[in-house]
Amino acid sequence: MALLDTEFPFKSVLSFKRLIVFWQDLLNKGGPVETAISETVEAALTDAPELFEPITDPSILLKHRDMVDMLMSLVFPPAFRDRDYAAAFVPFQTEIIYATPNFQRIWPGADCMDMGILANLSAEEWAMGRLVKAYALILRHFYDMDLPLDFPLIMTTPDPDTGLERYLNISFDQRFVEVKNTGPLKPLSESEKERLLAVGNQPELWMEIIPPESFLFEGFGVCRAVDVTDQEVLSYLKRDLIEKESIFSGEGFQRLHEKLRIYLRNPDLMVDLAAFQGDQVLILNPEHKMETGCIFCDSEHHTKKEFEGSLFTGVVERGENVMIRDLTHYPVRTDLENHLIEKGIRSLFVAPLQYRGQMLGTFSLKSPNPGAFSVLDVMKLKEITPLFAMALNRGMEELNNRVQAIIKEKCTAIHPTVEWRF
Repeated sequence: MALLDTEFPFKSVLSFKRLIVFWQDLLNKGGPVETAISETVEAALTDAPELFEPITDPSILLKHRDMVDMLMSLVFPPAFRDRDYAAAFVPFQTEIIYATPNFQRIWPGADCMDMGILANLSAEEWAMGRLVKAYALILRHFYDMDLPLDFPLIMTTPDPDTGLERYLNISFDQRFVEVKNTGPLKPLSESEKERLLAVGNQPELWMEIIPPESFLFEGFGVCRAVDVTDQEVLSYLKRDLIEKESIFSGEGFQRLHEKLRIYLRNPDLMVDLAAFQGDQVLILNPEHKMETGCIFCDSEHHTKKEFEGSLFTGVVERGENVMIRDLTHYPVRTDLENHLIEKGIRSLFVAPLQYRGQMLGTFSLKSPNPGAFSVLDVMKLKEITPLFAMALNRGMEELNNRVQAIIKEKCTAIHPTVEWRF
């Protein structure tokens, strides 16, 4: 794509005309409640004639802030204002005219038309997206061409409270945007229409066929964001746990560790995986150096006897999850629980890892904060625990295959006629 100028080529101006018409329609068609509210708005509008005209002076918004808030209550319902991530902006421009508290909290000083970086788009790709959306409105309004533009736009941004990534699905609503023809309306031949649809990555051709200077966008657009963090991270976790090296490389394990922190919205979360190998317990965690990709070499080795009487043994024997909201209040502590407390661990979640009826090990989450885990976390973890079991089984099978290969190689080397039988 050759887009030398990422500036929006169309003129646009703020206007509340379409929104006011919407209010007036409520007055004419609505029930008693809508009519009463609409009458109040219409009466107040008589004292703000500037709001009926295109607005180029920002001071007009300040002058009539209460009236603007009242008008916008139809777009941003007060009942959901503190929950929603939403903002209104001058069509296709960077100027925000209204935003909910959550939008301002997540993006202080940001604008709806500059989110390309957060969505991993280049400046050229973002500019092209704006241009295509603008032309889609023109084609629909003046040329009876419907150009569907429903594609997902997922962006990431740090949560101001936890510092962890949040995933947000962004959508733009142009129902309050009106496109006006300010010059001669050029007719389009069928071949030109076909060319427009065929060369979506050539903005110069679009602007040549439909000159931007002949149109004006008037009104305001609405940007909404829906938090899809759980869905996105769950998808990442499932995909990563299916990969062969997901839990047996430092990079892979650290990636899972970070995604679990985001999934449970807990920046202090720590992860351990325990695998059973005979009488041994192999512990995998991000604190242990993981370089070889081998579960045996990259783990801490303990004996099962070290865990006798502990809550970990209970989890394995019963095959059930255990959640401890505060270890210091746990009634029957062994040296193991006391050791965890000494290391600063206060909250603990432990799940058994079973695969096809075989107990493979445990999956544990730890936190230095009491009350870090709740029943909601247990429900969220229920979907991914079997995937950790599957990944651990794959790693143990690979370990056994390595051991068998080494034994076979060494024994066969004694004499060509000798081959180890398993």
